[in-house]
Amino acid sequence: MKKKILFSLILILNVIPISDVVASTKSSLVITAFANYLDSVNSGYSSGLSNAASTYEPQIKASQNKLIAAQAQFLNVNQVTILKTTSYSSSPPIVIDAVNCPTTHADCKSVVKSKEFISGEISTIYEFVGGVEAFTKNSFIQMNTGILQIIDSQIKDNLIKLNNPSGYNEAIATIRFETSNLDSLNKQYENVKNSLAFKRDTGLMVEPSILAAERAAKNSSNFDKAFVAALKFEQNRIRLNEIARAPWTYINSLKSLNSAIKVTRLSENADSVADNYSFINANKINTSCGTVFTSENEFKETFTQIAVIYKQATKTSIKL
Repeated sequence: MKKKILFSLILILNVIPISDVVASTKSSLVITAFANYLDSVNSGYSSGLSNAASTYEPQIKASQNKLIAAQAQFLNVNQVTILKTTSYSSSPPIVIDAVNCPTTHADCKSVVKSKEFISGEISTIYEFVGGVEAFTKNSFIQMNTGILQIIDSQIKDNLIKLNNPSGYNEAIATIRFETSNLDSLNKQYENVKNSLAFKRDTGLMVEPSILAAERAAKNSSNFDKAFVAALKFEQNRIRLNEIARAPWTYINSLKSLNSAIKVTRLSENADSVADNYSFINANKINTSCGTVFTSENEFKETFTQIAVIYKQATKTSIKL
């Protein structure tokens, strides 16, 4: 039995060149290494999002609840007393704004009637615009902050006084603090999410390495060189396509038109090579492009990371 197994193995090795076996093994190592790396990038992103959510979302919710409670408190302490009778015609005029007409003088701002507050009247400050979103939605915050600033100014100028200053000041202090706090928390949360997304997107840029390893496996004699060539080819193909698909707005002469036609044809050739990949034809595309695209910083930085993972998997160093 052992002799039969040994004989069968010898036959297989005679049929498959040793270089092909080595390349196949190297290709598998590289594909596995990059697949694992991409999995770790995606899982790290998911884990980071989960951690950020557990950190920020409870704080954001708590701040929102405090704002809603303070707004409810405000409705119970927003009563004011008018200290001066207003005049819209004297010089300088006395104007009171952001205050409702008192129930006893509901026409105080009527265009066709007196339009005046009377000293000693009791009234209330305007309710905030936007309801529960008054200090959580940017389109409302500016209007409601303006109401508070007007009231501050009119209290300072002795046009009105608060009937419950301690309750009012407590509610408004909470509103002002939590509005700022909520804005800060939302920005921090968004920055963390953007940072995680950037890190994920940067990590995912090594994804073409798997395709490069599959293509390089076809060239069993020199897998390392074929892998680098395949990476360069894919970079050149993608960038050629981007230029070929760009609007023609930059074409302002026959010379630029001729250049655009050449790029389009080279892009079509690259797509044709990709459909039926070979190391020789890929190198022709790479030679035609030179280092125009492979010298771009983003590609070089990605290649540096690819080279690290490649060496970890194969114990071999690669370079552009």
